[in-house]
Amino acid sequence: MTKQKKAILAVCIISFVLTINSLTSSLAANIRVDYPDVAENTFRLILTIPSLVGLFATFVMGPLSMKVSKKFLTIFCALCMLVYFGTFSLIGPRGPFSLFIIASCLAGICQGGSVTLTSVIIGEYVEQAKRASTMAFSGAILNIGAAGINVVGGIVAAGNEGKNWPMAYYLGAIVIPAVLLFMILMPAKSDSVSGGGGGLAEMAGGGSAQGEGGIPLRVILMAVAALFVSLSFAVFIVYMSEYLVENNIVQSGDSTTAGTAMALFMVAGVAEGFSYPVWQKLFKKFTVFAGYAAIALGLILLLTASSGISVFIAAICIGFGVNLASPYAMTTMMSITPAKMIPIVISLFMGAMNLGIAGAPFVLVPIAQLFGTGIANYILVAVIFASIGSVASILLYGMLKTPAAVPVAEEVAEEVAVTEE
Repeated sequence: MTKQKKAILAVCIISFVLTINSLTSSLAANIRVDYPDVAENTFRLILTIPSLVGLFATFVMGPLSMKVSKKFLTIFCALCMLVYFGTFSLIGPRGPFSLFIIASCLAGICQGGSVTLTSVIIGEYVEQAKRASTMAFSGAILNIGAAGINVVGGIVAAGNEGKNWPMAYYLGAIVIPAVLLFMILMPAKSDSVSGGGGGLAEMAGGGSAQGEGGIPLRVILMAVAALFVSLSFAVFIVYMSEYLVENNIVQSGDSTTAGTAMALFMVAGVAEGFSYPVWQKLFKKFTVFAGYAAIALGLILLLTASSGISVFIAAICIGFGVNLASPYAMTTMMSITPAKMIPIVISLFMGAMNLGIAGAPFVLVPIAQLFGTGIANYILVAVIFASIGSVASILLYGMLKTPAAVPVAEEVAEEVAVTEE
């Protein structure tokens, strides 16, 4: 097996456990029952802190990966996730809530740092023509892990009238074999091995690969658009479980519906990741718009939901949209950026996504409260934010004169055939 194949396999294996802390979003209602005296804003920290800390980890890991081994940094991030699950399983429900907050910080390091690192590794080991589809495939594996733990964890936690939620966190032991396999497969040095198609210079693509200068304004605006959209779908991730109870869609203590919805959110990402070339060929330069529009549609369906089925459809739309837009957006940003700035750009994009999720309670919620109380108002404002991001994506991607560096396999084959003739 070549170094390139080993690196890709290692990334796919470790991706399986990078965001399994999403289990807490499904179990939030169960955990809340055991900690009734904890202030609402304090309790919400276990859902928002991972993204907030992940924001800083994202910005740090990109530049740091240029000086420190990416293999070492990725292993460190995964071990942070292991400690997170160990804390929730061993401390809850009688331990101090402050330990959950500390553990959530560790989950944030993994969530923000490792996803950035794996994106950089893919950029170095995979040629430009296959990079977006590889990122989408890696994202599909990531979502399989998150979906699986939400389904199984939700079932385990539902036992004993929802009191078994600490047992669900024992599933985090899956991190151990993932780390061991990553250590074995991942090459010690993350050198470009893609045969003329990898490395930082090739990651940039086109004429800008060798260029000098900073981050283009268009790239910054792309990150801002991603921020708006991430603020919107953060409402689904952070507030969905309580929204179901508030609107009498489920009874208090029922984590099964929320867990299934989160699982479908992940499964939609899996399905999209495996079929990404088909969707990219269909939407072309409007791939990001299609993704952002799907998120807006999902939020509208959630806002008007009256049953679990409606919530499940909304979850599928949102999960599909997030995973459709992200690979194309990131690869396009890389293609129009000077080579030396690529790790910074990856950190910028991932940071914008994490900032939106972490900042939703502080930015989107205060705006929503101007319209009244209730989580339904949060979702309404989220629809507006997603719509703004969708319109902006038409101008930033659809009107981009420089071709985005995300050709699908069929287009690459055609170009090669023409060259040979």
